Amino acid sequence: MKRDIEVVRSILLAIENDDDINGSYAFLYTENEPIIDEIEPQVAFYHLWLCVNGGLVEPHGDYGPGHIMVKGLTWDGHEFLDAVRNETVWAKVKNEGKAKGYELTIEIARNLATKFLNASFGL
Repeated sequence: MKRDIEVVRSILLAIENDDDINGSYAFLYTENEPIIDEIEPQVAFYHLWLCVNGGLVEPHGDYGPGHIMVKGLTWDGHEFLDAVRNETVWAKVKNEGKAKGYELTIEIARNLATKFLNASFGL
């Protein structure tokens, strides 16, 4: 399955917005339950797995085939999300990637978002 950075962003937003996931205890996600309503459960689960392995989401304990317990976002997960949270900035990031003909990585998306944010602050 191909990584979709839009799905990654949506998962991070969903985890951040879930008041039950606050670092005190974990929430169990399985590959057959929807994480985000608009995204097929298997697609969302795969991307959640990528987020855990990419250091954006903190798992709780062991995780394995078909299940992941999530404790919350990591520092890097928060940093990425803070950079791409704004819809206008996110649209610019995606348009820049599309204009160049490249798939966006987390690092490139964060760098582009930071560039656009810096420009909006006159930095």
